[in-house]
Amino acid sequence: MEERIITFEGIGALFDDTPVYQMVEDEAFSHGLYDTRAVSLFQTYMERLKYAEPFRSYDGLIREALSYLDMEMGCEVFKRIGEDAVDLAFHLTPRAYAASTLRILKNSGYELALISAGSIDMTNEENRQLDQIFDYQLSSEEAESYAPERRLFEIAADRFSLYCKHNTYVTSHYWEGVMPASRAGWTKVWVHQDQMKGRKKEEPYGEVRSLKDLPLYFS
Repeated sequence: MEERIITFEGIGALFDDTPVYQMVEDEAFSHGLYDTRAVSLFQTYMERLKYAEPFRSYDGLIREALSYLDMEMGCEVFKRIGEDAVDLAFHLTPRAYAASTLRILKNSGYELALISAGSIDMTNEENRQLDQIFDYQLSSEEAESYAPERRLFEIAADRFSLYCKHNTYVTSHYWEGVMPASRAGWTKVWVHQDQMKGRKKEEPYGEVRSLKDLPLYFS
């Protein structure tokens, strides 16, 4: 019987990084700056820097994005919260139903794997917060690659021995999850609550509204 494995996206599907962006918004508000623009610029630089050379781990992305945010906003405010923002990212809270869903799937005979955009230490912490439930894990820092880059998914396939297993990828992102998983030939499940519809090009894919729906989906 073919081994079954479910590969989870870390930041997004299992962990919510909204508090990091909330910290930026709060800092902007406390200095009388246009907080909505600050958050938007911070997000823009986080995404730009993922694909810039040299490679930066997630903590490095945060520090550098905050530095650029100071430049854009004409101030010396945001880079001062760099270490606090990194610490917050290091201790992200698992989403509701994450731990219970993973335990049900594990008890149902699935191997579990984690692909995290975080650093090596952040990925270890994510696994620790979820009771070390993952059989395999891979950080973007180890792969020196962020989704949707092909390299990340190729390294994951090798590390998790996905070529000889029935693998399903669980993601909350379309561009960074559904699309590259389709390109890699993986089965995928998109966890989202909005009304957006995916493209025909990436079909087929499963859809659920919450992590708590996954045990039924895989039953």
